[in-house]
Amino acid sequence: MAGIECTVVTDGHDASRFCLTHALDAVVIDLDLPGGGVLALIDLIVLRNPDIPIIPINNGEVFSDGCLFEVIANARFMITPDTSGTDLAHCLLHCMARPTAGQDAPRLNYA
Repeated sequence: MAGIECTVVTDGHDASRFCLTHALDAVVIDLDLPGGGVLALIDLIVLRNPDIPIIPINNGEVFSDGCLFEVIANARFMITPDTSGTDLAHCLLHCMARPTAGQDAPRLNYA
């Protein structure tokens, strides 16, 4: 989908380093992210970006009762690993402001 930049990191350590060195507009994060500490990573992200929308990916075994939204206050949607890229892009565009002429595209950071 035009207008979305994406950076993919594959573990919690890389995600932490990336979050400390880059500006973020939104975060899509796998709750089973290798390297552990996903909730601590989310806390770090929110501390640095208090209004950032977070879209957690959940396989359905954890937080299936919806308490995820109490644990992750910035969570906007909860998606499954089989969510299509197009559906994810639409979710992101829904919770992020679209850029107008002369503005940078939103940066999508996928962990």
